[in-house]
Amino acid sequence: MAFEPAPPSPALRSMSSDCQCQEVGSWTAATPGGTLRKFGIEIGLSLVVSPMVLGRQRDLERADIPRDPACHIYIVTQAPRMSILPQDVKIEDGVISVVARRQHEGNFTCLDFQMDYTYNAGSGQIKWTSNYPFEDFSIIDEKSGEVVVSGSVYALLMQLDLDPSWRTHEVLYVGQAFGKEGEKQAFDRLRKHDTLQRIYSEQRPDREIWLSLCAITDVATMSTMHPTDHGSVSEEEDKAHAVRVYQKVIQNEQFNGHEGVALAEAGLIRYFQPTYNKIFRDNFPDPEHVSLSECMDLEVNTLVVELHGMTIRASYESPTIKASHLHFAQYPLFAADGRASLLDFWSEGSRSVGEDTTLL
Repeated sequence: MAFEPAPPSPALRSMSSDCQCQEVGSWTAATPGGTLRKFGIEIGLSLVVSPMVLGRQRDLERADIPRDPACHIYIVTQAPRMSILPQDVKIEDGVISVVARRQHEGNFTCLDFQMDYTYNAGSGQIKWTSNYPFEDFSIIDEKSGEVVVSGSVYALLMQLDLDPSWRTHEVLYVGQAFGKEGEKQAFDRLRKHDTLQRIYSEQRPDREIWLSLCAITDVATMSTMHPTDHGSVSEEEDKAHAVRVYQKVIQNEQFNGHEGVALAEAGLIRYFQPTYNKIFRDNFPDPEHVSLSECMDLEVNTLVVELHGMTIRASYESPTIKASHLHFAQYPLFAADGRASLLDFWSEGSRSVGEDTTLL
């Protein structure tokens, strides 16, 4: 059975192309945005975190969780409950007309939409069925009783790519699961997780808890060269530094394992400042953090952690960050030393001298 959304109103099809970009983190009271350059070629590190699976815990228990790329990072979110009452569904002439509901406390916001469908099995007659609280549904063949398609109302709205405001998630907690050799993945950890159980116990009746299982899908170095300031080290030291960073990060297939996962987790926590996180929430980056030791030793100028929610058509927000499907958290690592951030160089009109990227 195939669904296609009938042409909706322009308002339902509009989607903001804005992304959220914020520079956060400095471990002293030093004025951010210094002016010193140590290297002629200053190098930054970018980690891309991509949600691969989004679902409620009961959905994930029966889902085929991807193992490659490995999902070592998880994001716990809440979103308004969504439902469709059986009496608000009309099926005729190859079109399903639906009214979906989004709950806020005791009130509901409604979204009307239509789906064109094709179905050739059985008698060709289908029926929409669901039970209270009507957040999940099934479409069955009326003649045979066979389930043609089933799922959550949220998943249906996501598939049809309707109003993006209905796919906004508030970040409550960010965590990681890795294990000694990377054998443990996010959902393995979530099956027995004290903080998640606490979140469930404190859950609002009009909210549903969702789990995003994420992988690091891109590790990249970024570099800039100032047209007049060649840094304080020799040209030989400058080149040796660039080679060392490339070898330790891009050529090291294990970097996006434990080290990359730890950096991405800390960066997302500091950026969203989730209610249920304590560590890293207010003090990342800090040179004392073990997760930063490699970057500090390599003198990586700036760390950027990206969250790409568009992979699952979801937007993420928190009380301190506006909703968007694309987020950039930027962390200057040597601001306390008076050194300029890599991104300051770009804003001053410096020219980029290339980007080395490896998809891992």
